[in-house]
Amino acid sequence: MVEYNNVRKFRENGSASIEYIVLSAMIISSLFLPIPPFDVSLVDWFLDTLRAFQANSTYLLSLP
Repeated sequence: MVEYNNVRKFRENGSASIEYIVLSAMIISSLFLPIPPFDVSLVDWFLDTLRAFQANSTYLLSLP
C-alpha cells in the first residue's frame, strides 16, 4: 500500500507541470497570433502604439 501511494503522489506532481506548459503555450500563442477583425497581433499592436508615443514625445521634446 505504501508503494502505491508514493507512485500516485509522483504522478500527481508531474501533471501540474504539463498543465502549466499547455497554459503558457496558449497564452504566448495568443499574443503572437493575429486577431481576426484587425489582422494584427497584440505584440504588433503594442509595438505600433509604443512607436507612435515615441514619435510624439520626441516631437514635443524637440520644441524650444
